[in-house]
Amino acid sequence: MTNLATFAAILMLVAPPSRAAATTAAATIAETQGSPQVLLAGLEPWTKATRGQQLTPGSQLRTGNRESTLLVFTDGSKARIGPRAQFTLEEASSSKISLFMSLGKLECWVTKLASRSFQARSSAAVAAVRGTVFSF
Repeated sequence: MTNLATFAAILMLVAPPSRAAATTAAATIAETQGSPQVLLAGLEPWTKATRGQQLTPGSQLRTGNRESTLLVFTDGSKARIGPRAQFTLEEASSSKISLFMSLGKLECWVTKLASRSFQARSSAAVAAVRGTVFSF
């Protein structure tokens, strides 16, 4: 039994992490106004967004009348999702942050990093920046 326990311990140390462990938060909900809702990547149903909640790529957020949410990304960039909006966090890595707005207004404060691009998309437009403040 000792050899089996030793083997299991070694296997845990050298085995690659599972996909669930590899998924880390890309953004954190810093503020909410009203009762916006979030659909975490791969999880149903929509739930109330809460301050401090972490979002991973694939997560969606929606706001109603007079509701908004402020997100803070791991690099310090911020995005405010305005009223009556629908937002998807498409990608968040060390080289790229990509957001998709299917409805509503987005305001961003992007930290300037030469090694990372920040992209906001909708069905009608694309904005890609390195460091600036913009509304979309």
